[in-house]
Amino acid sequence: MGSFDTILLLGRSIGFVENLNGMKKFLSYCKTILNPEGIIILDSIDFPSIKEQNLLKYQERNRKLGKYSGVTIFQMKYKNIMGDKIQNLQIDPDTLKECTQEVGLSCKILSIEEDGMYLAKIIKMPTIT
Repeated sequence: MGSFDTILLLGRSIGFVENLNGMKKFLSYCKTILNPEGIIILDSIDFPSIKEQNLLKYQERNRKLGKYSGVTIFQMKYKNIMGDKIQNLQIDPDTLKECTQEVGLSCKILSIEEDGMYLAKIIKMPTIT
């Protein structure tokens, strides 16, 4: 049995999973720690819906490299100190649904904003006995 009723990931913090494989691994782990009626609430952004020119070029570059379009890499700098490169995932609603289904979870999109931001609820699929 699980231990948690709710796992809450706001502020697009799901990005820490880095890529689609990381997403599936994370969701599989969540499935083991959620109570039978437990839920995951998360928000992300639907990158393909954003039509900003720089982002479109980045998405196209990712596709040419065989990467998912919602993976970004950034690096922080403070004064003359450069941090490590960080990979971040922003997953579109359809791909999130596919990932949840692959690990035996169910996803419902609760709301989608005009800017591509959305809120999702993930639950365990009922077991048939």
